[in-house]
Amino acid sequence: MVAALGMSVMLSMDTPMMALIIPAAFILAVLLLGNSQRSLFISILALPLLGTVIMGTNVLPVPGAKVSNFILIIALVGFLINEKLEFSDVKPAVIFYAGSMVLLLVAALRSGHVAAHTMEFWNESYSPGKFFFSHGIIQALRSVPFIMIVASVRNRDEIYQLAKYLAVSMVLLSMTILGIFIVEVPPNTEFFIVRGIIAEYLGMHGNNLADFLIVGVPFLLTFSLDKKNPYRMWMYAAVVLALGATAVTYSRAAYFLIILSFIAVIFMTKKYKLIIPIIITGLMISFFMPSVVDRAMTGFDTGDPSVLSAGRTDMIWRSVIKDLKIEWQSAPERVIFGYGRYGVLDLRDFKNQKMIRTTQAHNMYLDIIINSGLLGLFFYLAFFFWIIGKLVIAFFSAKVREHEQNLYLVTGLLVSIGGFLIRGFTDSFFSPQLSNAFMYIVVAIAFAALSKNGPLVDDKTTDAPHDLSQMSSSKTVTTITQS
Repeated sequence: MVAALGMSVMLSMDTPMMALIIPAAFILAVLLLGNSQRSLFISILALPLLGTVIMGTNVLPVPGAKVSNFILIIALVGFLINEKLEFSDVKPAVIFYAGSMVLLLVAALRSGHVAAHTMEFWNESYSPGKFFFSHGIIQALRSVPFIMIVASVRNRDEIYQLAKYLAVSMVLLSMTILGIFIVEVPPNTEFFIVRGIIAEYLGMHGNNLADFLIVGVPFLLTFSLDKKNPYRMWMYAAVVLALGATAVTYSRAAYFLIILSFIAVIFMTKKYKLIIPIIITGLMISFFMPSVVDRAMTGFDTGDPSVLSAGRTDMIWRSVIKDLKIEWQSAPERVIFGYGRYGVLDLRDFKNQKMIRTTQAHNMYLDIIINSGLLGLFFYLAFFFWIIGKLVIAFFSAKVREHEQNLYLVTGLLVSIGGFLIRGFTDSFFSPQLSNAFMYIVVAIAFAALSKNGPLVDDKTTDAPHDLSQMSSSKTVTTITQS
């Protein structure tokens, strides 16, 4: 501690903030390096806020030495030091993660010919090496919780605990969004200005923030219905606050998918009593925030698909599909293996200024084809179809056996993953990114629950912890988070 204070004093001569950052980093390291569950909790808690200004502050004069990266690295090291890793029963998860990393890093490495044309390359004085580090290594770091979960989580109690971590993170994100909206946004402000103000603080567009909510809300909603869940109140709080946060993101996709998620959860779990409070909540939001209704109905009066999709249909998707068809005739290997990260800049219509000046296709499926080719698309769809198939079997098994806990778990996983896949038609990514970090957590839970030691396999209800030392650490973090 003395050494850390001495270093902070020396560095604060040039950067006054160092006087606080270095001791804080030291204290954080002590806390995280001593407990694997605490490391997992902090890594999940921090995810939605990694784009904020303070998280993006450089603590050392070297590339990538940001607060956000140090938190994830320290959390990972703390987890690896204290946790006995077990992957033998989750081999599909390891293949999925390794394949995702390869596709991400290869796409970033292959982007040199277009990277220099992106605005951020110039704004941040990127070199090719720094570009790869930022769009490859750093993005991979955002998925750290995935490897922690599949390496340690198996039984139902651990999944409950993990759901609580996710709920606390969702509460923090939602309260931050609502706090910014209440304090910083003047009355009657246009929705696009509201999103800009929130983005200044959180470092993410409203659509990207909505990705956290689209995945998290249905998963936590189903867990809040489970009477045997000891952390139900966290789930209730997360869902209620997330609905308010969703409203002020002004994301039409989020509005549609969360409504669809509620309907799916109600009918899959037969909890029809939820219909009335949901309708009342919707009416209250409509009454107190008429701008939400206006935003939700934007473009419907025209009936024009291009207006409804904010120009995506005519100005992006058709151009991308046309170029890919032409490329398939002349150089099919480019369509099979992709163009690399920001490959959309290499398309004919983009170069000829016939499509919106964008660095992504605003369609997850087209985007992965451009970045990693049909090979990348096949890889992700194969795994998601495998997961969904297994979960559907588990769902009907839970219905037949009348196993409520499994029913809630499977429903939450199915609806969350399904919402993510539908969301992909208008935005989002398959490869690890900050905005899809919650998706990687939910998918990791699915892999863990479907493992041979998980609660969804056959008729097993393996609710005892697979490692006594882990239960001890789990109890420790429970006390910390509840305090």
